[in-house]
Amino acid sequence: MQTGAAIGQTGTIPITAQSLTFFLSYQYGNLQVSFNGQPIDYLLTGSTASYNVYAADISAFAGQTGQLLFNAPYYNRALIDNIQFSTSPVPEPSAFALTVLGTLVLTFRRRS
Repeated sequence: MQTGAAIGQTGTIPITAQSLTFFLSYQYGNLQVSFNGQPIDYLLTGSTASYNVYAADISAFAGQTGQLLFNAPYYNRALIDNIQFSTSPVPEPSAFALTVLGTLVLTFRRRS
């Protein structure tokens, strides 16, 4: 049976934690992040030549004890580093970025 690879740790998320940040330097496929089996969505918040920076809203789990798990299913790969909890919330998309995205969606719909 083929399986993927995962890294995880059981512990308590700090009560003041608002977000989880991590570096992802190589990704092929879909990295899954979860806490106690609950999937956690993450988004790209920055990048460098060597890695991308991702953040996830972890505030719903603040103060809880459980397993934080990073899982790369079979035929998926990821190099993860610098996993941290932060008291800062996940940055919201800027108004300009949302405007550009809305314009692209409307343009695409008109052409369809």
